[in-house]
Amino acid sequence: RKAAEGGYCSSDQPTTRIFCNQDLLRPFLFACNFSEAPENLVEISINAIQLLLSAEAVFLCDAVQIVRILTIQSSNVSLGEKIRLHMLQICTVVINYTLMAELGAFENEQDKVLDALTEEKGNIDGLNEELFTQACVLCLKLAQSSMRRKVTSQMGSMWTAASSTLSGATVGSQEQKAKGIRASTSMKTIRRASNATLRQLVSMIFDKVCSVVTTDREGISTRQQKRLEVEITVASKLFMDLCMLAEAKCGGDDGVIKGSGPLSKAIQQTNLVPLPRSMSLELLDGILSQNKALFSSACSISETSFPILLRSIACPIVTTILLS
Repeated sequence: RKAAEGGYCSSDQPTTRIFCNQDLLRPFLFACNFSEAPENLVEISINAIQLLLSAEAVFLCDAVQIVRILTIQSSNVSLGEKIRLHMLQICTVVINYTLMAELGAFENEQDKVLDALTEEKGNIDGLNEELFTQACVLCLKLAQSSMRRKVTSQMGSMWTAASSTLSGATVGSQEQKAKGIRASTSMKTIRRASNATLRQLVSMIFDKVCSVVTTDREGISTRQQKRLEVEITVASKLFMDLCMLAEAKCGGDDGVIKGSGPLSKAIQQTNLVPLPRSMSLELLDGILSQNKALFSSACSISETSFPILLRSIACPIVTTILLS
């Protein structure tokens, strides 16, 4: 009645952000905290987490825990294609949640109250290197585990066919072949979705950094300023990782990854094969073509090192590749 009489608009009403409570999220994190969790339990937990994210009822400091349990579930062999694709979707939502939560200045007193409340409860983290590293781990594990499962499935199909031939049995051979084709198609879908998610995550963080660096940030809080500085650092390290992977110099003589950015750390943690040069170059091309202002000479060198990285690292690598 007060809202109707006062003519308040919807933006003036309290949002679900005020109901942020780690006790709501914790049971679903515990349910997915081991890699042998049943498929139905994982599905229920992931759906609940997505609901809390859509209602803005998750603290930013809990974002890394959400991506961590998704990474754990990437090793769960009992999960089907639908849940694995849903996990990639949730990862994208979490990264976007942390990036968009700190945009702009405070619009009204309610935002100031909510910001003070969340800071008091420890909600002071946004996108950081650990969070983005875990997201990269998830994408790499799902992409490369699907490749290993494809090889295993093909070997199993070959063994079944050979056994059937030697024993003279033909019943069910067509069903086995059809089942193998469906499994191969599912794994290919997961691998493509994982690579697409990684491209989207890289694009999201650079779009955010570009919009921040090239616009006026007057009026934002000190805490938001610190978050933005962290995001700029993560993006610059990611750019150097991609340059090293494109140059194929991310590993030393002993084969150990030497980079210090989130993508290199993800490869180190999982002992997986690094990104192919073609994909690294594709990601670099997307970054440079979509965020030209970030790498232009007009961009403040004192604030970001991206123009320097472009001149000193990216350009020599591209020249070397073209000459070779």
